[in-house]
Amino acid sequence: MRTLTLILVLSVSLAFAGALYTDAPADLGQVVPGGGYTCLPPPSNDILWENPFEFALCTNGYNSSDGYRCADDFVLDDDATIEGFTCWSIFTGGHPQPFEVTVWVDSGGAPGAEQWSETVSDITDTDTGYTGWGYQMFQTDMVLDSSFDLSAGTYWVEFFWTSSYFYWLVENGGNLRQNGAPQGVSGFFAINGFEGEPDTIPPIVSGMDPDDGEIDVPLDSNIVFHCVDEAHSIDLDTIDFTARDTSLQSDRALGLGSPNRTIDGDLDVDDADPVDVVCTFDPTDDFTMGDTITNTVAAGLADSKGNEMADDFVWVFDVEGAVTTTTWGAIKAVEF
Repeated sequence: MRTLTLILVLSVSLAFAGALYTDAPADLGQVVPGGGYTCLPPPSNDILWENPFEFALCTNGYNSSDGYRCADDFVLDDDATIEGFTCWSIFTGGHPQPFEVTVWVDSGGAPGAEQWSETVSDITDTDTGYTGWGYQMFQTDMVLDSSFDLSAGTYWVEFFWTSSYFYWLVENGGNLRQNGAPQGVSGFFAINGFEGEPDTIPPIVSGMDPDDGEIDVPLDSNIVFHCVDEAHSIDLDTIDFTARDTSLQSDRALGLGSPNRTIDGDLDVDDADPVDVVCTFDPTDDFTMGDTITNTVAAGLADSKGNEMADDFVWVFDVEGAVTTTTWGAIKAVEF
């Protein structure tokens, strides 16, 4: 364990104040140990902006919990999708979870209009191998439930632990504000995500079994399909599936009826892979010989970004003994 040694004695009363100690000198005589510490960003993300932790530069820790709130500014050179945040911290009282994280646009060198806010509970703490003021120093990675988009520009972010106590590690010089007041320091933190135009591609339906146009399907079959998105999780609340028997029976073919019998059953949704959700429809009763089953996933199927499938996705299969029809899917199946 590498240790940061102070020449000052920290009193118990100061330990839970706005900063770890007051009147921090610019040079605490810190030395970077051989081998050092390497930032470990979430592997699925790129670092869009960072002021990475450096042990030799760390001068203090500012409380952002228990009535204290700290915010610091960052710059995006390009439009980006934000997937998560990283900061470096000291905390007491256990694993700091959840965090309230808020982003504002910059307004004259201070937080302006709020752009985004979320309570984040997917948090990983990595011991940096350093200690300061008698506490371990950690890298705290926060992965968002739903990503969000920001245009190029200057922003402010606040990390607030809903319990006590969380200290955001800082270096001298910068714009960090605690409860709105400038502190003359900069927080060690990073913004993780992806540069480029925001994702506007909706999810698709694929991997149907039975497939579109399939014939002689067994009477006791289930219906399986996948809801798939390239980048973001499927919004499970938007999955709306219906199966109907649309057999062209002789009396109906003469115009004596309109075939549209809804098939009763249960839909099981497996979201173990949130970008490839497997849906299995189990009919209450077996199909009837000769049925033609028309399946519909309704328009509005969406990902976590709110990108929606514009049209119904429809596919048709024939059960054993069905008369061959020329009815095909309104949207052709995509090979899975």
